[in-house]
Amino acid sequence: MNYYNPNYNAYDQYVVKQNDSLYMIAKKYGISVEDLKNTNHLVSNMIYPNQILFIPKKTDYVTKANDSVDSLINKYKLNLKDISNLKIVPNQTIPFRTDKVHIVRPGETTEDILAKYQLSPLDLLKLNEDKLFIIGEKIIIEK
Repeated sequence: MNYYNPNYNAYDQYVVKQNDSLYMIAKKYGISVEDLKNTNHLVSNMIYPNQILFIPKKTDYVTKANDSVDSLINKYKLNLKDISNLKIVPNQTIPFRTDKVHIVRPGETTEDILAKYQLSPLDLLKLNEDKLFIIGEKIIIEK
């Protein structure tokens, strides 16, 4: 059964690789293992190579009565600068920024990407330390 709604674009897709774990995938995308399991309707931590997982994108969050800045930083893997001036009150909407990404296309060079987004090579590498820049790879252009 497919629980994914193609009309709802708040997901990225991830193809599980050999030796991946839910923890590693969740950490890579800055989400909790629980959110990853819930999104994919998983009842255990078992995943398989070539399995497609749907990764929920960070969107606006409405605070709850017992939320704190620390709990939001830990739960959503936020940088302190994202919410450092925030005073937490119930029912407050917090806009989480999502990374801007670029999908590497056939025939595209690193120089093409640098020119298109006016990035320095060092900035591009800092944003994508674990990326291979292969065709189809989603690389981060802006955090």
